[in-house]
Amino acid sequence: MSLKKKASVGAAWSLINALFLKGSVFFVSLYLASILGPNDFGLIGMISVFFYLGNIILESGLSESLIRTQKITEKDLSTIFYMNIAMALFIYFVFYTTAPFVSIFYDQEILTDLIRVYCLSFIFNAFSAVQMAILNKEMKFKKITVMSIPAHLLGCILGVLMALNNYGVWSIVYMQLGIRVIQSISLWLFSKWKPSLIFSFTHLKIHLKFGYNLMLSGIIDTIFNNIYNIIIGKYFTVIQLGFYERANSMKTYPVITLSGIIHKVTYPLLSGIQDDKEKMAQVYRKMLRISFFFIAPTMLGMGALATPLFQLILGSEWMDAVPYFQILCLSAIFYPVHAFNVNILKVCGRSDLFLKSVIIKKALILSIVLIAIGFSIEALLWSTLVTSIIGLFINTYFNKNLINYSIREQLSDLIYTTIITVTMGAIVLTFINYNLPIGSLFNLLLGTLIGILSYGVLSFLFNKTIFTTVVKLIK
Repeated sequence: MSLKKKASVGAAWSLINALFLKGSVFFVSLYLASILGPNDFGLIGMISVFFYLGNIILESGLSESLIRTQKITEKDLSTIFYMNIAMALFIYFVFYTTAPFVSIFYDQEILTDLIRVYCLSFIFNAFSAVQMAILNKEMKFKKITVMSIPAHLLGCILGVLMALNNYGVWSIVYMQLGIRVIQSISLWLFSKWKPSLIFSFTHLKIHLKFGYNLMLSGIIDTIFNNIYNIIIGKYFTVIQLGFYERANSMKTYPVITLSGIIHKVTYPLLSGIQDDKEKMAQVYRKMLRISFFFIAPTMLGMGALATPLFQLILGSEWMDAVPYFQILCLSAIFYPVHAFNVNILKVCGRSDLFLKSVIIKKALILSIVLIAIGFSIEALLWSTLVTSIIGLFINTYFNKNLINYSIREQLSDLIYTTIITVTMGAIVLTFINYNLPIGSLFNLLLGTLIGILSYGVLSFLFNKTIFTTVVKLIK
């Protein structure tokens, strides 16, 4: 199978995985939100940083090093496997012992037990991280999807049953833990690879040279991605954090899903052509334009339709989260540009530049957040848009010498899509502001249809090159 064919098939199965498996978790979480309320999700928001930290160590760094390495041996695989186990156990021990201090910090006693149970998941992940990396490297996304079905199905059922039986926040915890445990078991049982009794410090050193920068970058990135959870949880109410957590989750799912599909496919694809800079630049530019074509209108459209969306899915109890969601959607529009620029640094083996860019961006984020917190939670949310724009220029600066595709060229390629997206958003928002007395479902469906039609027509008239490319891709 050709590389192009592998990419197409991989994208298709990644889309299926995102829509039907991760999508199931997303929609079940929305259903749980309608049962549990903002307070329970506020508690989850307080501890989410620990969950993400543990997983980022296993899902980036060493795993990414395996994926980009052209020829891997049994020594590479077994060494990384045992290293993952050791890191997972050590970090869980750290989280276990520090959990009481987190409870004191937030003045929420239940957080101690929540952290200790919630974070068990990445220990199980450690046992299957290498198997997952092998499948990603070989672009066997169909196999990943098939093996993930039992985990997501059983995990979601467990979460719903616990919520209906008044287990509160624990229903969310055990749903996520169940998914991770069952998925890890499936990967272990059905993967052809099993670790050998081999450990090579020489091979570990090679992968650490590349991976530790990504791992450290991932840790810093995760902490700062959750800094809003930490600050809102500390200086505002648990309910306000619950509003933010749900709004951020609803924003994150589509943007991460769409960008994640492209990342999962293009990272091994670009890694395979990393020595051909011209070809890599062509693939990069094309995929960036395509991803932005889908993500930009999705985010702005969701923001415009936020009121009927929240009314229908979450109910009146969550309406205060609407402005949170709208601001966060704006900040997510340029996410694919960030993701692709960062990918180039990783593909080219410049994890050192990746780490530098992360440190600079997070230092600026911290400065802006500390200023914003003195005003209001709305100012804090608007700071996400400011940091997103600043981060765009920083990523491109570090990327400029690796690929001949400057920030000016990137923005030029995206300008028509941006203008059309804003126009579409204005049309949808105008419709929503009429407040037609026909119910949230009808408003949502009609608003979505208006958005799709207006975006399609405007793209056909004023952005025909990328419109034609997307149509050919779909065909």
